[in-house]
Amino acid sequence: VPSLLSLSRVTTSDGSYVEVDLDDAVDEVVSDLDVLVRETGGTVEIERPLPRVVAEPTMLRQLLQNLIGNALKFRRAERPSEVRVGARAEGEGVDAVVWIRVEDDGIGFDPARATDILRPFRRLHGRGEYEGVGMGLAICQRIVERHGGRLEANSEPGRGSAFRVALPVRGPATRPAEDA
Repeated sequence: VPSLLSLSRVTTSDGSYVEVDLDDAVDEVVSDLDVLVRETGGTVEIERPLPRVVAEPTMLRQLLQNLIGNALKFRRAERPSEVRVGARAEGEGVDAVVWIRVEDDGIGFDPARATDILRPFRRLHGRGEYEGVGMGLAICQRIVERHGGRLEANSEPGRGSAFRVALPVRGPATRPAEDA
């Protein structure tokens, strides 16, 4: 139920879009995930400096937390995950986007399931293997859509995963009526 509530909040949010420093946002998320980092023995390497992007800060942090948290959680049994986070701006003017990348060396998944895992309640593993209900990536997908962006998932079983998010540098082209 908390996951459904989170998904609903993304859909109904009339969020305020402001310029966000991705360095600060990633630092906050990694700090929030400190317990998971310590429990899993994982590492999070951040390729700095990260660019700025116009986004709804709470949703952007949720997006980063879900992606980085999954990268730490879905690790191989024999070793902790090594997670890499990076971003770069590309293009100019209204076409400019920021590509955010979260990669890991974890368990990976079948690439044929890449779009399927972005839908609610889609789990690739049994409930006893990993915590969660299969909502994290669906929430990520909704956040990215809400920002007028795109989410790509690439993976190979046993060789890790890479998630790339393209967000318009200037924020979504259309915003809720209250923001217009």
